[in-house]
Amino acid sequence: MTLRRCAGPCGRDLPLDEANFVLMRAPNGRRTFARTCHGCRTARFVAAGRASNAEIHRAARARAEIRCIGPCGKVKAATDDHFKRRANGVFFNRCRVCERQRFRDYRRTAKYARWRRRLKSRRDKLKRDWERRNRKKVQEIQNRSRQRDTPEAWRARNKLTRAVATGRVRRAEHCEWRACKVGGSYPSGRSRLRAHFARGHAHPLDVKFYCCEHFQRVAAKARETEEERMERADDKAEAKREAVREERRRLARLASRGRLTVAEMRENLRPRKALGERMGAKPEPREPSAAAWAASALTREQILASPWVRAWM
Repeated sequence: MTLRRCAGPCGRDLPLDEANFVLMRAPNGRRTFARTCHGCRTARFVAAGRASNAEIHRAARARAEIRCIGPCGKVKAATDDHFKRRANGVFFNRCRVCERQRFRDYRRTAKYARWRRRLKSRRDKLKRDWERRNRKKVQEIQNRSRQRDTPEAWRARNKLTRAVATGRVRRAEHCEWRACKVGGSYPSGRSRLRAHFARGHAHPLDVKFYCCEHFQRVAAKARETEEERMERADDKAEAKREAVREERRRLARLASRGRLTVAEMRENLRPRKALGERMGAKPEPREPSAAAWAASALTREQILASPWVRAWM
């Protein structure tokens, strides 16, 4: 086996083969092995590259101004206020304003939306797997948060749990919402019914058991404030009044086309002061009663000429 001493810093005697020396082509066309081994050649090239990179970085850090390669294309001072730095201290060639706009544009793309969906699904899966493996720990965390955030509700739930365990309160077999028959348990063993404190957490044993759908409906109604309840009642009453007004408009149109008899007109188109005022009609000087209107001998033309009927038409 032929050996050759490396002419590089190591100076080792190594076998003369391609595993230790590079096979090169000489100027005369002959193929010969290099004088230095692979390790020394690599170390020399790496040192040369590091030196050249250091000079480039030193020159880049010494720049006083940088032209932004982003949409603005402005020449700005090479400071941290205008440009971000890399880990080696060299400034980026894109200013902070253009970089922020670049990220805003990227967040509007479909690629970013797909990435966000994948990330969310992956996080949700990891969370579900962790909760499935650590059920007791999850229950402890939930109990601590409930005890800290809603102490009254936490105490009421504890009292109800003890009452159910001792038999003082009997859990319903089915949902107690009218004709709903949902009941039983999930495959995990958890009941499908949830307890609703009818008179608040101050009376923990006065409960009704509902399924999840009806429990959410009842709980939302219980959280509703007095002002919201009054507003909802006003909306409901206004919708009812609007339905009455629409019906009377329909009857007035039928009367104008001659599709109602005089008796039907007297019965259905009798004046109503409050409704007429909301419709913007001017009431007659003396409003006749419903009985007087029905018993009057008004003709079709007189009924249609009434300001109340004209307002509905």
